[in-house]
Amino acid sequence: MRFVLDMFSLRSQGWTPFEQLDFAARHGARVAHYSEVRLLGGLEHDHLRRVRAHADALGIELELGMLSICPSAGIFDSSKGTAEAQIEAMLPAARLLGSSFIRCVVGRLEDRRVTGLRRGDRR
Repeated sequence: MRFVLDMFSLRSQGWTPFEQLDFAARHGARVAHYSEVRLLGGLEHDHLRRVRAHADALGIELELGMLSICPSAGIFDSSKGTAEAQIEAMLPAARLLGSSFIRCVVGRLEDRRVTGLRRGDRR
């Protein structure tokens, strides 16, 4: 079993990705999941290579995530392009970090509610 730490849980600390990785290593995490790009500090290739090198030195695998790819979701950021363009921008980052996947979300809880349906109802 591998202990995975979602860096979202450390977001309020104001730490750099390197400080987050150091924390993860001190607490025995073997995988660090960056669920949002802002937690990673950006997608610049040199930066990602440094993050990967630091994680490798600590023996920590990296996983990459992003926010919504659903244009109708409240947290979809159209200023970053279409859903397809946003996913395409994440692919090189995932490769550089060694992440075998990119986790994304549909939206927030509010985006999942359908007016007129009660719990258990189906259409």
